[in-house]
Amino acid sequence: MEAIRTIQDFKDFMNANYNNIYSNAIKAEELTLEDEWMKEDEWEAVYQQEEKNNGKV
Repeated sequence: MEAIRTIQDFKDFMNANYNNIYSNAIKAEELTLEDEWMKEDEWEAVYQQEEKNNGKV
């Protein structure tokens, strides 16, 4: 695979690999509330900082 150098390269990569990326992604709705990832409080801080810096997420 060639290096991604431009936004268009990235878009082309995403379009070419969408199905593979999607099929391997872990969907948040499939996680239980007991999952360690879901228990982490850090995500709320990340979202708040992003909203503060860039507006609504």
